[in-house]
Amino acid sequence: MKAVADHWPGSEVCDSRSDSAGTMTTQQRVRVQPGVVYGPGDPSIMGDTLRAYLDGHQEALISLAYFDLDLYEPTRTCLELVLPRMGKGSVLAFDQLSQLNFPGETRAMREILHLPDLRLERFSFHPYPVFTVL
Repeated sequence: MKAVADHWPGSEVCDSRSDSAGTMTTQQRVRVQPGVVYGPGDPSIMGDTLRAYLDGHQEALISLAYFDLDLYEPTRTCLELVLPRMGKGSVLAFDQLSQLNFPGETRAMREILHLPDLRLERFSFHPYPVFTVL
């Protein structure tokens, strides 16, 4: 795990999980660079990871949040955590919004945000990500 941290200056390796044979199955990692937090590969623990980071960094404000969690519960939890720290002009982006195979991001977004108040946009160079400027 030290090798992972060595690749990204400022990285913190928080935890790893192994199966019964001792093989690493999930690495819970937070990569911290000025103003950037990357979460673990396992979306089910992203809310806990983000909550721990934000609790430890009361000064943190968020100007860009990119959701690529695919699932309802972690997307909803993370939206609830980041929105109070986002101001006017901040950007929310979703990787699988309005995708048939990944309805969770859309459901969470619709429950947390007031859709008629949002202007949803897509990039001209990629068909999937959707973003909105708050």
